Amino acid sequence: MSRTFILISLLVFIFSSMMGCSYLSLSEPEAQSVCQSVPSTTVRFDFMGSGSVSDPYIICTASQFKFLGETPAALSMNFRLGQDLDLGAYDGSAGVALSPIGVYDFVQTSNSVPFSGIFDGGGYRLSHVKLVAQANQGVGLFGYTRGAQIRNLKVSDLSVQGS
Repeated sequence: MSRTFILISLLVFIFSSMMGCSYLSLSEPEAQSVCQSVPSTTVRFDFMGSGSVSDPYIICTASQFKFLGETPAALSMNFRLGQDLDLGAYDGSAGVALSPIGVYDFVQTSNSVPFSGIFDGGGYRLSHVKLVAQANQGVGLFGYTRGAQIRNLKVSDLSVQGS
């Protein structure tokens, strides 16, 4: 894990603790309210929450969801969708595609990194999801999990292609 990731996680946790935040217990309208305050351009590690079981990171934008699949250090954290997300901008046509959450490498198994956290869809929907398998890797919205919990998630317009 990078030092920057650990430092950011610690700062987010401290701030969330000081503010008394607990996003796991948010009702659906409260989670949507949290996401309404997050600009649609929010990317990278600008999540609300601390990533813990009781205070998961809230995913409010398609770019935050994309970041999850690109960041191995985040795969042991806990997440919750805060609203429906349209992932159509990441269909690969503009050279920008989604990566599966968790990667299993069939050739170099030591390069495999499972998703091991909790992903709570909060009853929200991911739409226009397109995933293309990399050579010698497992594919799916969750490409590789170990001990993970995936719940309350709706998916529509899913396309998975492999070689």
